[in-house]
Amino acid sequence: MYVVVAPMETMVMETGRNELPWTPEEQKLLEQALRTYPNGTPERWDKIAGCLPTRSKKDCMMRFKVTRQHQRVRDDSILPRVCLKVHFIFTSKVQKLTLV
Repeated sequence: MYVVVAPMETMVMETGRNELPWTPEEQKLLEQALRTYPNGTPERWDKIAGCLPTRSKKDCMMRFKVTRQHQRVRDDSILPRVCLKVHFIFTSKVQKLTLV
């Protein structure tokens, strides 16, 4: 039995998706393309996908969406809320001490 392996570029063009994990090099290319083609650029995602030969437009859009969601989760993490709560507890105790 023989297995025919097509180049990754061909597979992406035929299926519209590359199921392999993103490499650090691909991530760097995506980040550079996002800076090169800012929001509002006509046909932005087509141009971004053109910078990544192993990824489709759909791959790039999904990766952007996922990384943006991860960034929001980090920004909304529990740590700032815990720090704020500790700050309020500490300052209220200090205020009570000064009133005595």
